[in-house]
Amino acid sequence: MVLNSLYLENFKRYKRAKFDFNLGLSGLLGKNGSGKSTIFEAIIFALYGESKTNKELLKNSDASSKDIVSVKLEFNLNGKDYLIVRELRGKSLSAKAHLYDSANELIATSVKEVNKELVKLIGMSKEAFVNTVYASQKELTALSNLKSEDRKKIIRKLLGLEKIDKIEKELTNKLRDLKRDIASFNELLLSKEEIENLESQKSQLLGQSKELKSKIKALNIELENRLKKVDSTLKHFEHQQKLKEEFNALQNSLELIKAKISSSNKALDDLLKNKKQLEQSQSYYFANRDILEKYKSIEEEILHCQKQKEQIIKKEALQKEQEELREQLKALRAERKKLQEEIAKKDIIEQKKQQAESRLNNLKSSLLKIESEERELLKQIAQNQAIINSTKEQLKKITQLGKNSKCPTCTRPLLDEYESVVSSLSSTINEITENKLKYLQQDLQKIKLQKEQLLKDIEDTQSQIAKLNTYLELIANYQKQYAIKEEQLNKVTKKGLANKQELEKLKDISYNKDKHLKLIEQKKSLEPQYKKLIGIAKLIEELPKIQIKIDKLKQDIKELEQEKLKKEQEIKEHNFKKESEEAAKNSYFKALKLKDELVNKLKEQEISLSQIDGKIATLDSKLEHNTKQLNKLNQKEQDRDDYEKLKLFLSDFKTKINSQVTPRISQIASDMFYELTKGKYQLIEVDKDFNFFIYDEGKKYPIERFSGGEIDLANLVLRIAISKTLNELSSNTNIDFLAFDEVFGSQDEDRRYAIMESFNKISENYRQIFLISHEKEIKEMFQNVIEL
Repeated sequence: MVLNSLYLENFKRYKRAKFDFNLGLSGLLGKNGSGKSTIFEAIIFALYGESKTNKELLKNSDASSKDIVSVKLEFNLNGKDYLIVRELRGKSLSAKAHLYDSANELIATSVKEVNKELVKLIGMSKEAFVNTVYASQKELTALSNLKSEDRKKIIRKLLGLEKIDKIEKELTNKLRDLKRDIASFNELLLSKEEIENLESQKSQLLGQSKELKSKIKALNIELENRLKKVDSTLKHFEHQQKLKEEFNALQNSLELIKAKISSSNKALDDLLKNKKQLEQSQSYYFANRDILEKYKSIEEEILHCQKQKEQIIKKEALQKEQEELREQLKALRAERKKLQEEIAKKDIIEQKKQQAESRLNNLKSSLLKIESEERELLKQIAQNQAIINSTKEQLKKITQLGKNSKCPTCTRPLLDEYESVVSSLSSTINEITENKLKYLQQDLQKIKLQKEQLLKDIEDTQSQIAKLNTYLELIANYQKQYAIKEEQLNKVTKKGLANKQELEKLKDISYNKDKHLKLIEQKKSLEPQYKKLIGIAKLIEELPKIQIKIDKLKQDIKELEQEKLKKEQEIKEHNFKKESEEAAKNSYFKALKLKDELVNKLKEQEISLSQIDGKIATLDSKLEHNTKQLNKLNQKEQDRDDYEKLKLFLSDFKTKINSQVTPRISQIASDMFYELTKGKYQLIEVDKDFNFFIYDEGKKYPIERFSGGEIDLANLVLRIAISKTLNELSSNTNIDFLAFDEVFGSQDEDRRYAIMESFNKISENYRQIFLISHEKEIKEMFQNVIEL
């Protein structure tokens, strides 16, 4: 795998940047904080969609919420070019991803698909990839400074061997569980004697079951015969019951007919009496019916007088209403005139409002401009203050460390540069405070005074507009009131005209009150006789209907008498005998009792059989459970044997890997160390526990014995050896580049040049090697340089 180019947009400190990567040894050079390490963080993010930084902090601080965070990486793998594009969009920074081939055709279009395809192409997880290609000064120092056990864990993790340890531990736990289960199963299994005893009990119970089944069969045959007897006696008893029901039904029917005859005779007597009374009332009606005509004549005259009275009342009401309408017209015309005067002021008020709104818009535009200038000044003040604070902190640390201290960034001693560094930092603080921060704060104060005046002017103008709006709303209300008054005037006018027409119609109307009262008295005196005659008239209308009912009742009574004679004859001829019904009943219940006794005896036998069958089932269950447990035990024992074989295989595999890994790391590291030290040290040994030893004049010494520079150099070659070994172990992947971040540490100038020469030699095995450093003095040693 070779890197071709990287494009960044709004990624951390980079607003927009593109980096082209060439083959050979490349230097990424720049001051601390210039974004050197960010380049490789972006590469890892492009390949795996993950970052050690929260995605909220990946976005450039100057980017807006609408701006997209974009990373594009072009790389070549196994002779083919690929382009990976990852983006973070919107306020939530939702992730998007696309993968293209050399023909610019899409291979994958979602984050999930792209991640899956890249892991397949690269053949490594993110952790394995980073451990293979990337190393920092901090990591190199840790290799030798850690305790033996901690160092062993780190290197085993780099090599992926801790995964085998984890599997081996899981196998041990599984074997322990299986052995515990096997012991538990052995305790639960039945002994041979217990099994034989259960089989014997089962044989005895089977004999008893067979004997009971034979008895039950004989009882079932006898029960069948008794059921036939019960069925026969039941049929005879049911026949007698049916005869009894028929006889009782005939008697009930006869009683019902007698009751109907009695009821009909009573109803006939009542109708005859009612007829006689109505005939008497009819004679009275015809003798006095002239009273009805007289009463109706008086009613008509009263109605005419009442109509005349209502018209007189209406006339008086209309005259009074006309006076009230004249007063309303006068008041409405006065109110309408007053409203017209107020409405006429509307155009002047609207003109004043437009002028105020125009002035308000100008003030708001000025305020936006002032606020923008204020934010820019605050931002510049904060940036300068941050530089001051950072420089003061740096100055404090350097002052505490003194001349003989090492640089916090590159770890080299300050020595003669101490005074110049302190002076430079102090000068930076004074320069920003006096020449930048002071004038920025003065400008900010002026802007604030201008902003306060603008806010006051805006508030006054808004108050004026509010008052004008209130006045306009009041005028709008006047307009509505004017329309209402106009409508009211029209209604009052129409009403007056209508009243005038009605009064014209009623001008000749007259009313005689005495005559009206006299007629009412006459009606009142005749009313009792009138109501009586009306009631009699309604009653005598029923005479024809009553005669029809009388004739119908006489015919019904005649038919009921004939039906009564017929039912009496049927009862006399019916063949039901109470004695026969009682005999049939006794025969049936006797047969039923004998059948129930046999059923109870049969149930007792079946219960006994069920109990025996239950005992047999219990014995079978115990024997079957024992068989199942035995089968499970055999399976557990088989699993135990398989896991022990697998554990042995892993142990052998781990031993084989260890036997290959440590010698290979030692070989690669020794060759490089020999060249870098110009033959001073012959060999670096890495034992099975990953302890480091250096051979000096044929003798083996622990790495801690040597100077800081030599230890740093040894750590570097060991880390390179581990990366190369990792690449060799990952047979599915061809990673052709390495990256090292600030690896020169405390090396002197000669040693740094020696390390660079060594990297030039290593580059024969890697198509690309990237060194990240703030040491610009070694710029000429690189084939390619990217300065930041």
